[in-house]
Amino acid sequence: MYLCELMYYSKANDDITEQDLDSILEIAQPTNKKRCITGALLLYKGFFVQCIEGERDILNSLYSSIIHDARHNDVRLVRFRTIEERVFRQWSMGKANANSINDDISLQYAPNLNFNPSQMSPEQLYRLLIKLLAS
Repeated sequence: MYLCELMYYSKANDDITEQDLDSILEIAQPTNKKRCITGALLLYKGFFVQCIEGERDILNSLYSSIIHDARHNDVRLVRFRTIEERVFRQWSMGKANANSINDDISLQYAPNLNFNPSQMSPEQLYRLLIKLLAS
């Protein structure tokens, strides 16, 4: 099967906290490791942004579960593509550090300081996740 990347964003429910994100990661990391899924997840200003890498069929199945998850709504697929290699290979699901986002980083990747994934290109979201995992 092909190695693919799937990226989406969604609107987090108003009651989602940083502790909820940690709980999501605690469950996802061992499951993803068994399924050879790698990626990164960001919770920032009421939005989830996630990029996952793995086998095409596994990502399709996982995305079906994601869109039905009650912790968020308005799930928008940003990109689904075949890739040559993994970028997030050391993370079964890395937590992108939202605390690292400042005005400089916001303006580097977004048109303004009001973070809204719908105003960003797939490449901008992708690069933002990479930047936040490195910080």
